Amino acid sequence: MAYPSQEVKRLRKGGKLKDARARAEELLKEHPEDPYLQGEFGWTIYDEVKACVQGLVNQDGQYGNVSTESLHRLLREYANLKLLERPSLLFSCLLGQLVRLDTAPSWLVSLLLWADPAVFRDEDMKPQTAPDGTTYASLAEKVALATGKALTSEEDSTDEQSRFGVNLIDLVLEGVREADIRNPEWLRYRKALLLSRLGEVVNARSLLLPIVRAKAMEWWVWEHWADLEEPEDSQLAHALLCQAAILVKDKAKAVKLYEKLARSFFVRDDFELAKWAAEKSLSIRQERQWSIPESLRTLVESDWYQQASEAHGVAAELARRAEPCKSRLYDDCPRREATYLGKFESKREQELALFTLRDATKAKKVVCPASRITIPPNLEVGTPVVLVVDESAEGVYVLAIEGRPEGQRFDCLPTMSASYLGAFTSKSKIEHAKFAVANRGRSCTRICSLRDVDFEKDTPIGTPVVLMTEDASAGSRIISVADRQDGESFDCLMDVAAVIVRKAASGVAASAYIDPNRTATLNYDEYPGIADSPAGSSVDLKCVLDRERLTPYECTAIPFRGSEFIRKHKGTYRARSEGFGFVDHVYVPRELAKMLADGCQVSVVAIMHPDMKKKTMGWKAIAVRSANEDEGC
Repeated sequence: MAYPSQEVKRLRKGGKLKDARARAEELLKEHPEDPYLQGEFGWTIYDEVKACVQGLVNQDGQYGNVSTESLHRLLREYANLKLLERPSLLFSCLLGQLVRLDTAPSWLVSLLLWADPAVFRDEDMKPQTAPDGTTYASLAEKVALATGKALTSEEDSTDEQSRFGVNLIDLVLEGVREADIRNPEWLRYRKALLLSRLGEVVNARSLLLPIVRAKAMEWWVWEHWADLEEPEDSQLAHALLCQAAILVKDKAKAVKLYEKLARSFFVRDDFELAKWAAEKSLSIRQERQWSIPESLRTLVESDWYQQASEAHGVAAELARRAEPCKSRLYDDCPRREATYLGKFESKREQELALFTLRDATKAKKVVCPASRITIPPNLEVGTPVVLVVDESAEGVYVLAIEGRPEGQRFDCLPTMSASYLGAFTSKSKIEHAKFAVANRGRSCTRICSLRDVDFEKDTPIGTPVVLMTEDASAGSRIISVADRQDGESFDCLMDVAAVIVRKAASGVAASAYIDPNRTATLNYDEYPGIADSPAGSSVDLKCVLDRERLTPYECTAIPFRGSEFIRKHKGTYRARSEGFGFVDHVYVPRELAKMLADGCQVSVVAIMHPDMKKKTMGWKAIAVRSANEDEGC
């Protein structure tokens, strides 16, 4: 025996919705208490709703009263199926279709009020995942957003409806994991507007201000803030409307804003500006052939409107009047001293602004979208500023930028003492400057493009300077270079003791020994002061460590100075038949041994040298002195 619901289901699954509806209506007259039949009729209604919504979506969300009424009729039929339970998959699917519309129907709130409190299933509170793995907002979040938008778009919504909207948004904010909410700021935004309608100004303001800060370049958030403040502080509301007008880009969307602004100017007897704002609203409506509301018609037909002259300098006047609202917006926000470091473009082609923030004893780099804050067009790199920030979230969120006239250029950047080492041209034909920086007892190099800093490449080598960098990290970018008056030439280089081992056969250079692993070639053209120095002479090298290699930049002849690897030794020379000899434990090679007689008293300059046969370190003579030259022995 076939159940009545099975016949309806067969027709519905076959795509015969009209036949399924007609048969369900007939059978319901015979079996009005059959829950399965009611359920199948409910799914038939769902398929009709789905088809209707699809038709509306294909029209880009533009629909007239006939289509809206068709949806409304279908949902009323669903509501008359008394035996259906909620929450249910069927009701969730119906809601899922309704929230596909760009503009929620006005009766959506009535539908949800009728279904309350059993609106959502547990599954509806979780994000939705598409077959391709894409994650979307939960059904509960979509419905809450659509409800909030519908309520705040209707000027005649009741307190009961507004309270329901607040409770619905709270249900989502409290019932859905924070990480799973896709648009928490929009939920709080709609809640703030609803609380404002309910007269809960303090709570509404606490929700709205963070959104205004985050979207400070959007005119509509300032307009809504003005609506919130108007009953209690009309002067602040006026400033907020002026700020909104400054930020408007699409004039057509701000047609109501201009009418509000006209009335705000009118009550302050600013008739010229009131006429300017009213003309804006009127011209937009006339250009688009929109109807002119009676409130606007009354303004433009008034005597004051006819008598008012044309306004001049409107932009400057709006900016002056809007100034107070900015300080109110950031009253309770921390302010941090910073240095502006310019703009750059991210890999995603987004223009970003870069600052260095003074944070306790160190500096920290801060980046924010340039479109989110107002940056004066003539602001120079290095200008001292104050950042208004939000530190409630992870990291530092820049809300606004203010001037800091008492500051000094680059005063928030980390500085390090350095010595200039000259300029060079890279393979890409870009000129760079090289500097030596002292770091933990060593000296290493830092390089920057001369296109990025104001520095003369012809500055004498060794000049003491100060480098200013983005942050305190070792590889941070050099932003600026300045003179260091209290410094000395090459004072940031390593001071290394060395000894001349031998002169080159060409006679133009000498080899200097530093330790068993490192030597340096000293060209006489660069260091003429050592041209006459024989082997064994001590020199003082000013060096930097480049990739574990010591590179000298200055060389000075000095009296003998020993080290762990360089020493003088006095003793009796003992010759060997092979042609070499020893002074005690110091090996004397053949080229020096031939100048000595066995048994003579000598003084030798020796260096630590690897003994390849014994595979140990030993001492090797590089120069012979007379026994009387015993200083340092």
